[in-house]
Amino acid sequence: MNALFGLQDSLHIHEGSPLQLWLKRHGACTVAKYSELLTVGGVGPVTFQAETRAKTFTAYIDPENKFSAADKFSQVVAPCYHITFKILVR
Repeated sequence: MNALFGLQDSLHIHEGSPLQLWLKRHGACTVAKYSELLTVGGVGPVTFQAETRAKTFTAYIDPENKFSAADKFSQVVAPCYHITFKILVR
């Protein structure tokens, strides 16, 4: 998570090591969800998708503001269902 956190400002740059490229591709949804968290004051509420697209839940991340930005980032891991689906379809 720390590696992806460090790369979040360079997701649009398609260069780097194989690991960095993989993190950029598969971590984009997490970076987007973290940006959403920041737009609502850094604590939430943030809506997450559950098992299906029809099921969602709302969460507050560190409402007491005790954790670092990297720790908050690690709490908003968001799966990229559209990327996973494309891989499965191929």
